Amino acid sequence: MAKVLFAYEGKETAIQCLKEDKMENICNEYASKINVNIISLLFIYSGNQVNLELTFSQQATQIDKERSIMNILVYKQEEKKFKCPKCRELINIDIFDD
Repeated sequence: MAKVLFAYEGKETAIQCLKEDKMENICNEYASKINVNIISLLFIYSGNQVNLELTFSQQATQIDKERSIMNILVYKQEEKKFKCPKCRELINIDIFDD
């Protein structure tokens, strides 16, 4: 077993996982636990954005693999907002990078 510690808005939350689990599944479980849409979160590990396609073992540094614990910083992504040219109301649009 392994553990990922997520730090978000001053609160730390632990998610248990297997070393073979994909980071996408681990981060999704965390987002569900705090009741926030994963799309609005940015996950940073060891100074870089987490690659959701990798497993815990593939993403973790050698030290974190040995101790089976990974610390991830979580930030709220800035929302992309647009104004309607006619009424000037804010329009929320989800933009997905390919």
